[in-house]
This record gives sequence, structure tokens and C-alpha cells, in this order.
Amino acid sequence: MKKLSEVQAVKQEKKKEDVRKVRGFVKRVKYVEKKTN
Repeated sequence: MKKLSEVQAVKQEKKKEDVRKVRGFVKRVKYVEKKTN
């Protein structure tokens, strides 16, 4: 049972990283769009 929770914790961390990456990407895209307008 402990191993399962460890796996889930790792998955949560990976999700957080992905969210951070996506947010950074969205920010960059919005910045580029502002520049081109």
C-alpha cells in the first residue's frame, strides 16, 4: 500500500511540473502575440 501512495506522490509532482511548464509556455505565447499586434 505504501508503494502505491509513493507512486501517486511522484505522479502529483510530475503533474505540478507539467502545469508549470504549460503556464510558462502560455505566458510566452501571449507575450509574443502582444509583440506582433
